[in-house]
Amino acid sequence: MTQKLEEFEINIASDGRWFHQGGEIKRPAIIKLFASVLSRDENGRYWLTTPVEKGEVTVEDAPFIIIGLNSIHDVGEENSRLEMVDNVDRHFILGSEYPIFFKKDEKQGQTPYLRLNDGLTAKITRPVYYQLMDMVTHNSKGEMGVWSADEARAMSFARGMRTGQVSINGGPFNISAPFGGYKMSGNGRELGLHGLEEFLEIKSIQHPVE
Repeated sequence: MTQKLEEFEINIASDGRWFHQGGEIKRPAIIKLFASVLSRDENGRYWLTTPVEKGEVTVEDAPFIIIGLNSIHDVGEENSRLEMVDNVDRHFILGSEYPIFFKKDEKQGQTPYLRLNDGLTAKITRPVYYQLMDMVTHNSKGEMGVWSADEARAMSFARGMRTGQVSINGGPFNISAPFGGYKMSGNGRELGLHGLEEFLEIKSIQHPVE
């Protein structure tokens, strides 16, 4: 069956609200229905697709927003699983299937997102991100760091953290690594080559070109 291309005139704002012809769609059931048939193609265009019709949707940022975070502890398991909830009440377990990634933002620095199915993403709100920081930076022994069964995902998450150093899965402190911080901790690094650079002066010398 050939799908008919339609002009839906639907826009998803950066805060996750849906609009049709300028008016906000406020019925949760309608938004959930649209969310279930939304996809993103390889060119970054968003589409609502049904068996009989297909129409492009304008998305200002990410089509969904992460508004909740739960810790799920299974009986007999030492570590908890982290579950994120989006603005259409869908639940995603953090891991290789639904990983966190960061996009550079000129105003806010690194902005966290959750990667979903069908090329879609969900922006993680600041309250949820701060809650996540509180939950993942301490293990049962009180040790600080990022803890994950997927080391590649832990590395990706650690790179996006605004901190001068971070441990992954209990990695020991390296006294030879550059030491420093961000924000109130001050800029700059000590130890190693990065520490020596603070005591060096760079001089530019210009001479005539024959």
